[in-house]
Amino acid sequence: MLEKYIKLKEKYPKSVILIKAGNFYDCINDDAIIINNLFNYKIKQLSKYIRLG
Repeated sequence: MLEKYIKLKEKYPKSVILIKAGNFYDCINDDAIIINNLFNYKIKQLSKYIRLG
């Protein structure tokens, strides 16, 4: 999933990337912080990146 996010972020650097994972959507890194500030969703700190879902 992280590789997919990196490829999409390179292609669309000014967009917030949401990745569908089953019935939910995930955001990673800066996009997760943006969504957290807008909707106050909980952020998970993982070893290499920040995730929100």
